[in-house]
Amino acid sequence: AEEKRYICANNHAFDIARQGYVNLLLSSQRPSKAPGDSAEMIADRRAFLDTGHYQPLRERVLERLAQLQQRTQHTQQILDLGCGEGYYTAAFARAQRTVYALDISKPALAIAARRTREITWCIGTSRALPFHDRSLDVVINIFCRPHVSETQRVLREHGTLLLVGPGAQHLRELRDVLYDNVKLDDSHTAPALLNEGFTLAHSETLHYRFTLEGMAIGQLARMTPHYWRAPAERRALLDKLETLTLQAEFIVQEFQTISC
Repeated sequence: AEEKRYICANNHAFDIARQGYVNLLLSSQRPSKAPGDSAEMIADRRAFLDTGHYQPLRERVLERLAQLQQRTQHTQQILDLGCGEGYYTAAFARAQRTVYALDISKPALAIAARRTREITWCIGTSRALPFHDRSLDVVINIFCRPHVSETQRVLREHGTLLLVGPGAQHLRELRDVLYDNVKLDDSHTAPALLNEGFTLAHSETLHYRFTLEGMAIGQLARMTPHYWRAPAERRALLDKLETLTLQAEFIVQEFQTISC
């Protein structure tokens, strides 16, 4: 790292944008012209998350990170993978931590980087992480599926993948409005990780209820895939609601790398 750019061993330079992030996504790695969430989706997510309805999840992740940090004798190296607009990530910057955040969405990083300069914000892909082998203590995935082999490569021995996903009842009431038949599963728990170099070290479920009013209902809906999959007439029904009480159900799991 230099003052305004990063340079690799082959003298390739990557400028730090004025917003504070560095774009490490190569043109050959872009799945589309504008990959990741759009500016509109990011705006809805930021507006909803900043109301604090998901703050209990953020606090629980912070507690788990603090417990993991107690086992580390050096400065904890953390990557928040799929960081989005940085609501969770900004809270991770604490003493004795170096925090990196990566997302493929440029609009997301433009907003995230304004939250704090204590974090290294990067545009990149989970399929080719711009980190050295065995360089990270913790990789965090919140509502973002990990690329297993790359995650395993960058984690140190006894490193941790902290995976957060929706439980079967998460936002059930929202889905009841949008779909005729609601499929209940918790497939985000990714049991396949147990067969790919990880062991499950911790698992818990965080469950609570909250009530939304007015614009917040649509903001939450539009930051989920459910809204965009639903028929237009169902979306219209949701848009007419003045209040909606929902269940939040998050599954928090920690997978530890198995010694080679």
